[in-house]
Amino acid sequence: MRKGRSGFTLIELMVTLAVLAIAVGLAVPGFQALFANNQRAEFSRELYVSLAQARSEAVSRNSLISVIPIDGDWLNGWQVIVDDNGDDAPDALDLNADGTLVADAGLLSEVAFTHLNIEWISEFGALPRIRFNPGGRVIDAVGVIVCGSTPANSREVTARPAGLLRLRDLGDDSARYASLCS
Repeated sequence: MRKGRSGFTLIELMVTLAVLAIAVGLAVPGFQALFANNQRAEFSRELYVSLAQARSEAVSRNSLISVIPIDGDWLNGWQVIVDDNGDDAPDALDLNADGTLVADAGLLSEVAFTHLNIEWISEFGALPRIRFNPGGRVIDAVGVIVCGSTPANSREVTARPAGLLRLRDLGDDSARYASLCS
């Protein structure tokens, strides 16, 4: 009498692989949407934090502080710089009060992104830089909307002339989402 063999038959293995392929095929679009939503959220949060840092540095240093895009493209990231001369480059600073200027000492922080694939718009037109005066006020109002597939997946970062910063999702403002992201 033959003992029962353990293991899989070729048909069982093929059926298992087919079910696995279908499950992976259904899961991949969900992961892509999750990844894209995380990119939008990270971009928005990092921009908000950088604006808060720039405002704080402007007041504490009593200087003009700029947030400028890396290589002219905000999707590459940005730098927070001391920019008293308004040339969109980090100023040389006298760090030790000995009269010696240190080149690029005005670079306060940098946020860099690679392979960022998001859609964003500036509410008030071109956005070559964001500047805070020594009083912590934004020189020009800023409104950046990071558009997602739904209002809940879309973010808005604003900086008003009085210095008020705000980060919010557009989940409860579908009219604003429709007017800006459609």
